[in-house]
Amino acid sequence: MNNSFLLKGFEVELFTGDSNGQNVGVSSELTKDLSGFVTEPDHRNIEYITNPELHYKNLKEALLEPRRKLRNWLTPRKL
Repeated sequence: MNNSFLLKGFEVELFTGDSNGQNVGVSSELTKDLSGFVTEPDHRNIEYITNPELHYKNLKEALLEPRRKLRNWLTPRKL
């Protein structure tokens, strides 16, 4: 039996908006301030891509850490 694992990573797209549900495109501004995020062509959503992981136990943190950074960046902007 082969016990080797495949590398696993994620591509995550998120929309940003205000508390009323209005979409607020901030991808151009965000990518200047935070590394690891990319700008989408329509600027309404943001994206980050996790590094491929061999150890699946690390995937949860790979998904959550960029979201923590994003939340800290969005909070003062009331988004």
